[in-house]
Amino acid sequence: MLAIRKEVILLHPLVYKTLLAIALTFLVLAVFAFIYLRPENPPFIVNIVGTLLLIVFILLITWEYRRQSAEVSLKSYEKY
Repeated sequence: MLAIRKEVILLHPLVYKTLLAIALTFLVLAVFAFIYLRPENPPFIVNIVGTLLLIVFILLITWEYRRQSAEVSLKSYEKY
């Protein structure tokens, strides 16, 4: 039987900020693409799916960053 180890991998906050900046850049580009796409064309659907995936990715990055920062602050608080 495999044992599941619960290890926390901490990333530098700059990694999260970089990922967020890249994702927001692609989100802005996807929103600008909506201006030139017609709803009856297949690329419109692809752009919607890509935009939704970007939003989910941004939410996951934000959630993980907030969880990690809260966990680190709790560990530093427990030292005292």
